[in-house]
Amino acid sequence: LGIEKAVERPIQGMKGNWFANPFEGWDDFFFYLVFIFMISKSWVSGFLVKQLSSIVKQLCAVIAVGITYFTSLIHLQCPTKGDFFCLGNLKSATFPMMAMDLCVILSVVGYALAGNEANEREKM
Repeated sequence: LGIEKAVERPIQGMKGNWFANPFEGWDDFFFYLVFIFMISKSWVSGFLVKQLSSIVKQLCAVIAVGITYFTSLIHLQCPTKGDFFCLGNLKSATFPMMAMDLCVILSVVGYALAGNEANEREKM
């Protein structure tokens, strides 16, 4: 029922039908900016895995998701359109979400400290 309606009308991009021109929007500055950030992220992830481990890379990604929650509260829900930072929105953070973020961050820090301590014991 819902799929039939989606198939009937084509997906419209900012400039027109995406299926007619799949490369539309590639002339936008933000496309190249995002492309550079994605390449940089992949390069840094590969470097991190080479120097540390894939577990540390995943733990960093988990922390980044936790930080994204607070960043979205500050930037995305501003009452006035012109504001970029709305620190007052941090009051709307829910206690369960803050508790889960704290648990994740403390777990990652605990894992990192346990790894450092194990390395120091092996050196002795």
